[in-house]
Amino acid sequence: MLSTDAVMSAASDLLGNRLGGQPHLSDPEDLGGAGSALVLRARVATNPFLHERTVIIKQLPPESLSGPDPALVREIVAYQFTNSLANESRPGPVMLAYDLDKRLMVTTDAGSVDNLIEVWNTSSDDDKAKLVRRLGTSLGRMHRATAGAEDDFAALLRRMMSRAKAGRELVVARGRVLTDAIDYGLSMVGKFGVSVPAEVSDFAADSSRRLASGQHRAFTPFDLSPDNILCGNHRITYLDFEWAGFRDVTFDVACVIAGFPQHAEGTALNGELSRKFVDAWRHEVSGMWPNVLNDERLRARIVTALVGWSLLSLAILEAGGLTALIDKVRFTSDSGEDNASAGGTVGTKDSEDSDPDQSIDFRGQHILHGRARTRDQLVIRRDIIQTFEALGALAERGQDPRFPAVSAFSREVCTAVRNLERSGS
Repeated sequence: MLSTDAVMSAASDLLGNRLGGQPHLSDPEDLGGAGSALVLRARVATNPFLHERTVIIKQLPPESLSGPDPALVREIVAYQFTNSLANESRPGPVMLAYDLDKRLMVTTDAGSVDNLIEVWNTSSDDDKAKLVRRLGTSLGRMHRATAGAEDDFAALLRRMMSRAKAGRELVVARGRVLTDAIDYGLSMVGKFGVSVPAEVSDFAADSSRRLASGQHRAFTPFDLSPDNILCGNHRITYLDFEWAGFRDVTFDVACVIAGFPQHAEGTALNGELSRKFVDAWRHEVSGMWPNVLNDERLRARIVTALVGWSLLSLAILEAGGLTALIDKVRFTSDSGEDNASAGGTVGTKDSEDSDPDQSIDFRGQHILHGRARTRDQLVIRRDIIQTFEALGALAERGQDPRFPAVSAFSREVCTAVRNLERSGS
């Protein structure tokens, strides 16, 4: 990892090569980054080629021994894609310049605004209702503006993968790992004594299919995290596009309703807030997807996505995070490099097909073995309970004949997780 001074100098050179002149950057502020990434806010001296007063510099750690990092490739492509969107539909900052070899990006600055956790924890009930409406509106505008543009995203991704000489890694890491994680979540449930009814198995299989294909597909960051959602006075900004791609948009809706299942910091929405959030979202997308106005059909789609998220969250939290799943991918075959797509591969649609010659070991933190030994384990278990309670509550409010089995399954999972604290060592 380069020093702060070296990163500032490299960013200045990068901006100069991209925009002209020689921008002078100063007063670096370390914003903290995921893992060993370095994220800085820097002040920009007056420059005719760059009108920003501050910029954000992101320096990623050295690439892994296995080759170019698929997360970096995907994040750069996501910014390239969203740069072309209208301001009201653009989910995140604008990328000003990047250097793939130096693993360096410079973007516009969203400003010093509170994230979703900070705003939520200090909001009144009325303010929370306004906040979830804003969140639903912003997601809906992004989905509406990008639906139908999957081929454009795929073309950008193919070109960037070719430049980075990254192919097989991206195919496996960004595609198949998610569906395998859903299967692993089902196996985790079985190991602590909860039987999986046929209805839940069917919903799980359908959720895997919808990750790869379906009618309601648009651009999504997918790994929505409350600490990476900035809530300014005039707009909501999404950060971190390492998992961005084209997937069924109801996964975003379900993710928010359940309190961001893959992260332990979120709060699930109650019935009234959930309704306000969904209404705001579908107001934006109903002109394009009229069937979202059918309450029961939409509820079934959200339940499908939330079954997937509930099972995904078990594997994700066990592994130590969504990105940590990539570290658990093991390559034992060199075949199948020509099927890369937008959500996990590079063709016209995502390809989530399993390869029998590959295996992924999701085990890591042993979050569902005996009593919690650390505060983090206890927080994770509470998050799992919250996610499955949200799934059960959503199913209970619907009329689909399959929902009672889903609701009962959710209650059993919650009981089993609570019982771990009574099970001794």
